Amino acid sequence: MLPASETGRIWGDSISERLDGARSLSGSMLAAVHEDFCEGCPVAVWPYGSATSINPLLVTLGPSPGRSPDGRVADPAGKPLDLPTAGVKHPHTAYEDRKRFWCKIRGLASTVIQSDTTSSEDSYALFGNMNLNPNRSGRASDVEIDPVFGEWVLRTIRDKLRPRFVVCLGLKRKPEAVELLSRVFDGFDTARPHAQYPLKCYQERRYVFQEWDCKGPQGNEIKVVLWPQHPSRSPLTNLEIWRGACQEFSERHRGLIRP
Repeated sequence: MLPASETGRIWGDSISERLDGARSLSGSMLAAVHEDFCEGCPVAVWPYGSATSINPLLVTLGPSPGRSPDGRVADPAGKPLDLPTAGVKHPHTAYEDRKRFWCKIRGLASTVIQSDTTSSEDSYALFGNMNLNPNRSGRASDVEIDPVFGEWVLRTIRDKLRPRFVVCLGLKRKPEAVELLSRVFDGFDTARPHAQYPLKCYQERRYVFQEWDCKGPQGNEIKVVLWPQHPSRSPLTNLEIWRGACQEFSERHRGLIRP
């Protein structure tokens, strides 16, 4: 168990405090965090598709890892990932895939998590990507979400990672995912978003950000967002439109995290 003073720094709303707190952890302290994180995990060690630091300010959440491998390396699917990192980016967030998914979500992280002194590497150290199913699939509609595994993921995000933002990608039309979000995040009701904002950078069809302001058991505030579209689907396949969506979101909520 970490001292309360360390917990407040590591999982607070300040970029610099989260970074400094994570980087100051001793080996034994980080081992204790890992033991706590892995408690109750339905798969061995740490699941594939869960690439995160211990204290991300931003978590992107999808139905499952995609099927667009990095052509330079052997497909790692089915292997557990490295445990969450402390003060540095998770190595899997550097993944390069043909559909540029990881490039896009790294861009979201660096756009949202920024201050006058924050580097891209600092932003990636406060970023994580999680999935409700650890098995690879190229189509969200084909993914069957195990409620036990999915609930463990969401409770791990809410109670242990404690991000300020959870950005849900490709979950709008997954009823079982929406049900899990409603069960775990108090105040999440898909029929009653707390706010809706149009995607301004694309006018040919109406897309919206749907947002809910939720709290975890420790009182940590979490903004849960259903993103307008998955980055691998039109119109967000267009990199400029994706960047525009990230910029709109960042500018709207810049005051929610401190430097």
